[in-house]
Amino acid sequence: MKKKSLLLGMLVVVLTLGMMLVSCDSGGGGGGGGGGGGGGGPAYVQETNGKLTINGLGSYNGKYVFAGAPDLFAAAQLTSAIITGGTVTNGSVTLKVWKETDTSALNYTGNDNNVEFNVMITATSTFSFSGAQPTPLAEGSVRVSFTNGVGTGTFSSTGGNNKS
Repeated sequence: MKKKSLLLGMLVVVLTLGMMLVSCDSGGGGGGGGGGGGGGGPAYVQETNGKLTINGLGSYNGKYVFAGAPDLFAAAQLTSAIITGGTVTNGSVTLKVWKETDTSALNYTGNDNNVEFNVMITATSTFSFSGAQPTPLAEGSVRVSFTNGVGTGTFSSTGGNNKS
């Protein structure tokens, strides 16, 4: 059950980012019907100074990491169409952190304490907001306290089907 709730949390993060563009549609055009894959990413992506370093990933060297927390998202790179995961090297990864709004991904410089990120590790380096989410190789969390937008924590696996 815990694994399912973590996966649901990651899907919520991805879908939240995916719906940003949809919620700020500035063009006319007909409203579509049916359910398709999610629109696009944030309409505006600001360069960020936020950084999240995750240690304890030695089993996943060469794999890719994405992370999300309430109102925060972490990846190696983010555009309005593509999310790029950070590559695990020597058991560690450093990701950029953005603050999410309904339509934007903004520079994060916060001093928040005990922020819990859901972490997804994949074999896929990028995915698009309009495409399918990559299949997780492993899932877990990291708890971080930030100073001026920079924080470090250690990965905690949720167990289940984690595989490298």
